[in-house]
Amino acid sequence: MTKARGRPWTVAASLLGALLAIGAPLVAQPVAPSLWAFGGYNLQRVNATPRPGGLVAPHVAWRLPFETTASPASVSPPAVADLDGDGQVELVYGEGIRLLVLERPFPKRRWEFSVLGLNGIVLMTPAVVDVDGDRRPEAFFAPYQSGGISTFHRLDWKGQVVWMFRSRSYTSYASPAVADLDGDGRFEVIFADNQGNVYNLDADTGRVRWTFAMGGNADMNTPAIVDLDRDGRREVIIGNHGNGAIHALEHDGRQRWVYQTRGSIYGVTVDDADGDGVVEIYAADWAGAVHSLTPQGRLRWSVPARGPVTGYNGLTVADLDRDGTKEVVVGVQDGTVLCLSPAGRTLWQFQRRGHVSGSVAAGDFDRDGQLEIFAGSHNGFVYLIGPRGDLKWEQRLGGRLAYMGVTAEDLDGDGLVEVLVNNDESLFSFSKPPGR
Repeated sequence: MTKARGRPWTVAASLLGALLAIGAPLVAQPVAPSLWAFGGYNLQRVNATPRPGGLVAPHVAWRLPFETTASPASVSPPAVADLDGDGQVELVYGEGIRLLVLERPFPKRRWEFSVLGLNGIVLMTPAVVDVDGDRRPEAFFAPYQSGGISTFHRLDWKGQVVWMFRSRSYTSYASPAVADLDGDGRFEVIFADNQGNVYNLDADTGRVRWTFAMGGNADMNTPAIVDLDRDGRREVIIGNHGNGAIHALEHDGRQRWVYQTRGSIYGVTVDDADGDGVVEIYAADWAGAVHSLTPQGRLRWSVPARGPVTGYNGLTVADLDRDGTKEVVVGVQDGTVLCLSPAGRTLWQFQRRGHVSGSVAAGDFDRDGQLEIFAGSHNGFVYLIGPRGDLKWEQRLGGRLAYMGVTAEDLDGDGLVEVLVNNDESLFSFSKPPGR
């Protein structure tokens, strides 16, 4: 059967043959005849929502306390998708020992998938993508398991196992990428592990298509998927927090180039920020620098920050001032949100107490016609920041906020996005205040 193609998800690895010899896929019996289709969560982490919001003031519409006793209970925001094709979206996220699905009226629970039997906890945001064209998406994720191993899963829209792939190393925080790299109409699942191995699995079967050994450690890096040379085949761009390298891999797993930074890399973003028709690669490192590379892997510029920069799942790229070019925004461990021009010039810096380690989101969150930045800090505050770095409002949630970022989607179908963020105790949904 010919598979339907979809947009790339970064988003976001297989072991090297006999040398690393890990596991083979375990196919569930039987497979449900109808799998589902997803969409709506941008794992490439450009992080700009096209829809406005109603957050003229901080208003928590609902809060879901975590039930699990696992620690941490949750560190990654939900994926959003219409699992059953009824026109209403669901939330899919990890809460300790389970992958949980919520539906309207939120936060009503639809189903959960437990990894207790694997001695695991779900730390990553799953990639939720329709890989077989039936408009009922599949969820792809791996729990972190005791003993430092992972069992990668594909679940159908009802939470049933389609296949599993076991490895003797682990992938933990970073979402996998799900994309058709070579243009053959079949989706692949791309992710990396704590030994620096990049895996490419067939999304249909879970079987290994190729592996690439980077070395180092890359389990916190979601791959970015992009056609760098416009030949119709997509490349994999992935960072490494073990050795500070950024790798570009061909669709068949061969290395195209590698760029070495001086610090750990936790995420990359690919975008044409300056609008010249050629994409750039943006990454930030733990040594305290933001980098921009050409599609050929050459350095365009590097800008120092005032502290280590993680940028889990990538940096945010959006045209904040509506001048036709996009700005690059990233959080810094000293509590700064840093905004740079496409040429690497510092435009503004916003700072509060508490480090900003996750990705930030851009959008017109208060319907004023301008783009804002929604960010959270590790000391339990969330902020709405104007396009020039001015504070619009802040709200204290308590606890420690998520490492990986925020999710902005229209959950109730009213045309306005809600913003989802989690600390180590609860999942929060911000929405338009009543009567506003």
